[in-house]
Amino acid sequence: MKTYLYLYRNDDLRSVYVGIGSSPSRIWGGHNAHATELLAHPATKVFITSEPFPDRASAERAESAAICAAAATGAEVLFDDRRRSSLARLTNIAKVGRSKHLSRAVLRREGVVRYGELERTVIVTLHMSEIDDVGDDTRRPALHGGRSDEIFHQRATRWWGLGAADDRRRKAATAEGERPRDVERLIAIQKGTYTILGAWNLADEQWRRDGGSWMFVTEAPIHEWRGLQFDWDGASHSGGSMIWSQDIRARL
Repeated sequence: MKTYLYLYRNDDLRSVYVGIGSSPSRIWGGHNAHATELLAHPATKVFITSEPFPDRASAERAESAAICAAAATGAEVLFDDRRRSSLARLTNIAKVGRSKHLSRAVLRREGVVRYGELERTVIVTLHMSEIDDVGDDTRRPALHGGRSDEIFHQRATRWWGLGAADDRRRKAATAEGERPRDVERLIAIQKGTYTILGAWNLADEQWRRDGGSWMFVTEAPIHEWRGLQFDWDGASHSGGSMIWSQDIRARL
């Protein structure tokens, strides 16, 4: 069923009511006492979406986002008591500060990881957009804070050109065929902002073939680095989506 989203907004009182209905007439229908009082106030302005959402579920997602956004401004947010249970599925009503359908675009925390202080590290740069098929008929989803750790890990570890690095390890192997461990950690950063999207310690294997390309092989994530800012310390990195730490670059 097509559904409209509507608002009562009173800037003088810093109060907002957010509701949905199948018809614009729902705006003027029965509501709880607080909403009715707000609607009757002379400073209240009423807004409604110009076109209805195609179904109620879509309108509920927008309603959830509107509640969260209004709460973020410090406004008192009112809602229909009769819909408390359904809104509870979408929004943290107790605090109206977050929504099931809103998530942080990128996790950010105070702190810096400096390129010049890193050793035995590889840094990969990820853009947040979807990636088209890379050879296995799979489209890689866009990245944002609502994605699982697994999605970030997949984008960070897979489909890198590691052939030359593998040759380097192979040539440095001992007479017994043991390859040296020359890279210990992987850091993924966001393109443009250089926020750290994830960091992982590498397994002894470091990387392996994955179909027609290569993938890093990780062990434990470095949780405390996620969300920190990556500082290149003035080092050249333009045009490179995979950059080695200075100690490795010095050997290339």
